[in-house]
Amino acid sequence: MHSKMDLELIVAEFGGFLLALQRLCGPGYAFSAFLVERGTDEFASLQTQFAKFEGKFKLVRTEAVTHHQVTELLSERIYSKLAYIDAPVLKMLDWQLTEYYGLASTAADPGGSFHPLVSDGALLLSVSSTHYASIVSYAVPIKGHFIVTVLGNRA
Repeated sequence: MHSKMDLELIVAEFGGFLLALQRLCGPGYAFSAFLVERGTDEFASLQTQFAKFEGKFKLVRTEAVTHHQVTELLSERIYSKLAYIDAPVLKMLDWQLTEYYGLASTAADPGGSFHPLVSDGALLLSVSSTHYASIVSYAVPIKGHFIVTVLGNRA
């Protein structure tokens, strides 16, 4: 039986992966991931979590997006900054990022989807921030939770 702790460990590892990508992109970037429990009001669950960050972030709205749209965001916010890396390596990094959601999904539910981002998409989160010059964030639903990924450019 998998536990919430297993899920938290995978999200922490994913955060480390994002930090490595952040370092490759340069000092002006900040990437992170965190886990949010899904309540019956998903917007309120996400809004409450963002409100915990010292008032520097506010969730404005959400919009359902496809895996393809998330990939375009990742290309714009991460992979375009890594042009010095060969295309096949970037493709492998992108797939590794996608697989973290699968690891989390099967930790939460061993019978769950291994590619929830691919099969179910995500919620694009419109977030206002006084901490970043610009921010893109999305939430991937995982049984009873969201994995929120934040891609920020520092002011």
